[in-house]
Amino acid sequence: MDHIEFIDCASLNISYDVLGLATVSFTVVSNDGTIQEDYSTITIGNAIYTGYITAVSARPILFTSWWEFSISLVMTSRR
Repeated sequence: MDHIEFIDCASLNISYDVLGLATVSFTVVSNDGTIQEDYSTITIGNAIYTGYITAVSARPILFTSWWEFSISLVMTSRR
């Protein structure tokens, strides 16, 4: 089976601190329990966010072979 992986867009959350750093969090869904993409740079709309992962948690989706990965990052953005 081919690897399938995508960001659940409804889970996307971006918040900024007073220095302009963005905390970005989202859920990645995968069909085989692994993440193969590099999420340290992502494009949302016309902004490019770059940073590093601060937390990841994984949990199986019950009664399926799919997994959810909750990812949090600290990032900067540019347009």
